Amino acid sequence: MQYGMASKPGLVSASAEGHGRDPVVAGRWYYQRCQALLASQLESPTLITLQCQILSASYLCVGCYPNMADSACALAVRTAYMLGLHLDPPLEMPKRQREIRKRLWWALYIQDGKFSMKLGRPFLLNPPTASCLLPGDDREEALSSGSFFTPIGDGVTWLTYNVENIKLFQAFRAAYKAFYRGPGAVSIFKDSGKDTSNSIEDQAKFVIPYLERIEDWVKGVPETLTTKRSSNGIPFSTDGSSLEIEEFASLWLQRQRLLLELTYHHLSINLYRPFIRFGAWSADTPVADKYATQCAAHAITLTQAMHHVNKSTSILTGWNEAFQWQWNATMSLVGFVFAYPSHPLSPAARNAMDLSVAVFESFGGCLAPAQKAGPIIRDLSAQADQLTKQTLGLENSVSSAQEQPLIPLSNLQLDFDTSTGNTKWGNSGAAPWGFLDELSTGAIQDMLTQSMDMAYSVDAQHFEMLPWPDVNSYPTSQWANTY
Repeated sequence: MQYGMASKPGLVSASAEGHGRDPVVAGRWYYQRCQALLASQLESPTLITLQCQILSASYLCVGCYPNMADSACALAVRTAYMLGLHLDPPLEMPKRQREIRKRLWWALYIQDGKFSMKLGRPFLLNPPTASCLLPGDDREEALSSGSFFTPIGDGVTWLTYNVENIKLFQAFRAAYKAFYRGPGAVSIFKDSGKDTSNSIEDQAKFVIPYLERIEDWVKGVPETLTTKRSSNGIPFSTDGSSLEIEEFASLWLQRQRLLLELTYHHLSINLYRPFIRFGAWSADTPVADKYATQCAAHAITLTQAMHHVNKSTSILTGWNEAFQWQWNATMSLVGFVFAYPSHPLSPAARNAMDLSVAVFESFGGCLAPAQKAGPIIRDLSAQADQLTKQTLGLENSVSSAQEQPLIPLSNLQLDFDTSTGNTKWGNSGAAPWGFLDELSTGAIQDMLTQSMDMAYSVDAQHFEMLPWPDVNSYPTSQWANTY
């Protein structure tokens, strides 16, 4: 329902009531009916129960309800354990049933990883206690799966994308877990007001082996599942080359290739973003600074890819989660530009912010949050330009303040002011941009607070504008009879 409504351009702007027809909450009445029926199955769940729970979490994720989606995923995880999906299915079970159980377990694994890494929370699934092997993806499995798609050669079927996606999340989950459990994690996230340069650098070095696993995954992706680049560019790279969509390939194959690459860049942004710190670059943190730059590079690449695809194809039309990826990339670009206004990559990051506005406009015809995103980014871009101009005029002051503490971007949080009802940036009372003291941090914080309040509203708008319907007003007994 979400995809179908979002595939109709101009739906939101043409609606007389606007938010009443927002595609991200299309089907909310059906969702409520689903939850009412599922409640009676929680004591004796089946595979169908789990499938409905996974789809419910996906619906909430696309509908911009991140906490509700995470809670729904948690319920699905407990159901999966009840059904024993964490164990490899017995051989005496029919092969098709074994594969269904495997695909369900690993679909939940991906969903858990997606939500946890997005929200910065511990994982719900515990792989060391699971023995469920990866699902099959050969031609026999593809034919017996119940769906048929044209084989694409090299031993690759329509199920291979799922297997590669699982491997991608395995690699990123390992790196994510290592980062937050590394030797310097406590110092970085608890002592943000102090100089944590040594801790952030130790943490950056600690995750190097895990990042190598991610690179191994990139090298192992079958060529038929990669989107080619212009000028002999390398797939999954940040070399600036544009995508070359194979015009005559099947739509499902085009989308699988594209989603695999966009997911890779999205997860890379999430992983590298904590290395963006508000403060001057330090000769003592070369690895951490490299990762901060890579965060911006992946955000730039994702933005360029999204712009190219939305401008020239309809592959992502109605794909609302892609908007969330773009929003995530854009806010990372904002953080990088504000943190390092004189960095050599900042001009490219600033240009990508402009490009993201065009991406949001391409989603705006069918997605209400996208309509609000463009003006917010224009406002932030103007403030970034002002900050860069001031910074370049005070290079000597910046260089003399390089000993200021470096504060991870992930430490900054929006504090709610109960007296005014507004939000403001908080960080243990410390100014989050250390070396900008001479640029009137008070004025800059006022600018950022105003803009980030608007940015925060993009994620929160549905809670304010689209209340859930009252389930008690439905003829649920009729539903039960016709279900």
